[in-house]
Amino acid sequence: MRTSAGDSYRHPEEFEKDKAQFMANYNYMKLSDPENYEDWFDKEAIDKYVRGIFNPDYNNTLFGVARNEKTSTTRIPTRCEKCKKPWAIEYMSNSFEENYLDVGLYHNIPMVKGDCKECREDK
Repeated sequence: MRTSAGDSYRHPEEFEKDKAQFMANYNYMKLSDPENYEDWFDKEAIDKYVRGIFNPDYNNTLFGVARNEKTSTTRIPTRCEKCKKPWAIEYMSNSFEENYLDVGLYHNIPMVKGDCKECREDK
């Protein structure tokens, strides 16, 4: 059984609802097939809901981010004083990179001020 939606950004009630559904299916299979009941579920889902172990790679795989894709783990939102674009220094696949953020999402959010890569290159 797979979970639905990224746990990082979900309300705790949604997680508890998914956990309750998983545990209902898990316990049913445990009664129906006592010897092979764990074969019906992903190991990571069992770790997550039964044992309380969280695996970020598992969540990324569930929600469409493959391990070989660039995945941001560190983000420091910054606004360029010249062009007003929001950008961030992100840790992406073993290196730090500067990337622009969604302008619509970060439009009204106060951020640290600093020149972006393009504006620094224009100097």
